[in-house]
Amino acid sequence: MKKRFFSCILLILIIIPIFFIKAEPLYDGSIYRFNDYCGAVSEAEDKSINDRINESIEPLKTDFPIFALDEYKNDMELSEYADIVYVNNKFGYGEKKSGIFLIIDTENEVYNIFFYGDAKNNIPKPVKERLFERADELFNDDTLSNYDMFNSYLDSVFAMSKEWNVDKADKADGMPYWYVDDTSAFENYHAENPPRVVDDMGLLTEEQKSELTDQVQRICDTYDFSYVIFIDDSTHGLSKDVYAADFLYYGGYGKGDDFSACCFFLSLEEGNRGWRTVSTNSYESIFTSDVTYTIDEIVDRDMRNGNYFTAIKKQADYIEKSLSEDNFEIISRNSRNKVNFFGWPLIVGLIISFVIAEMVISDMKRKMRLYTAVSANEYLVKGSLNIRNKSVRRIYTTITRTAKRESSSGGGSSYSSGSASSGGSYSSGGRDF
Repeated sequence: MKKRFFSCILLILIIIPIFFIKAEPLYDGSIYRFNDYCGAVSEAEDKSINDRINESIEPLKTDFPIFALDEYKNDMELSEYADIVYVNNKFGYGEKKSGIFLIIDTENEVYNIFFYGDAKNNIPKPVKERLFERADELFNDDTLSNYDMFNSYLDSVFAMSKEWNVDKADKADGMPYWYVDDTSAFENYHAENPPRVVDDMGLLTEEQKSELTDQVQRICDTYDFSYVIFIDDSTHGLSKDVYAADFLYYGGYGKGDDFSACCFFLSLEEGNRGWRTVSTNSYESIFTSDVTYTIDEIVDRDMRNGNYFTAIKKQADYIEKSLSEDNFEIISRNSRNKVNFFGWPLIVGLIISFVIAEMVISDMKRKMRLYTAVSANEYLVKGSLNIRNKSVRRIYTTITRTAKRESSSGGGSSYSSGSASSGGSYSSGGRDF
């Protein structure tokens, strides 16, 4: 009886303190995040910017501290200085201390942006480069006040964080932000105004993305068509076909009662590069193996040469033209193997001309007097040439070696049908490269 009593007391002593333990906050809201050491803005503007940063940390799950220095006389590199300041000031959101830290050194007229936690790991390099390009524009725009400049920077960095959802590492099973948590409970739906160009690796420039978006939206509106261009640098372990089909279904791109849609998907994942034209349900009868093969032939050369925007634009042009004419013209798989008999007369003529020319030249050679060639050294006065440095150094010269690529015409295309993770059907055609 005594043992049971003391066991109960011990259990109570263990459990009670748990109720008094406070969970560590995801971020410290008491820290001042806009630190203006050079008087770039007024006190009221200073507080406004700081409040705006604090209000955005929780929704975007990222910290956004800013330092504007009047002088920087430390011996350490700016990156090392940033790391120390970031840690000592307890910046960052969550366990990984995610954040995007802007430091401006006004004395030396330089700046840098540093990424931490999920912001460092999950935001692709091309997207970060776009942020730097935008910052370059803002920090060199003499027409902007300092206050407007900082707010415009925050507009850009907030938009980037929202788009890329730097917390998507917390997504179930490590899947992308658009993937559903429970595939078995998913029900098809029609999304209202879904994005028509989804570039989840930052491959396209803003101008290219805008141009493609306008064209795809025009196609969808004009022909009551469901169509999207999708680019990613990972398929998260799925095949390109299933990954693109899942994107259509989970993104609500389906048209009509059977949720039919079309996606042109480009994967630039290392070891898994390729493109697919994926269609669902009734659209499968439109994007047949012959049609997807034709798209493959249209985009192949540009894709393999790295002209991705040009390739994507060409397939969009093909779809728009085909829908406007209500006819998808196809390229025959054997068209490049056909012999052009009209070229034979020209070939025969060239052969005859070559034979005649050889006969004339042979006759002329017989009438010529030939002399023994003189060695190049015999034109030199002995001892007059002294090569002291026998090495050759080429500057401003780049030698590029590119492996010769076999033509893919007439081959390499795949076509298959299957079921997406949602259970819906799809057909897919494309090539790997």
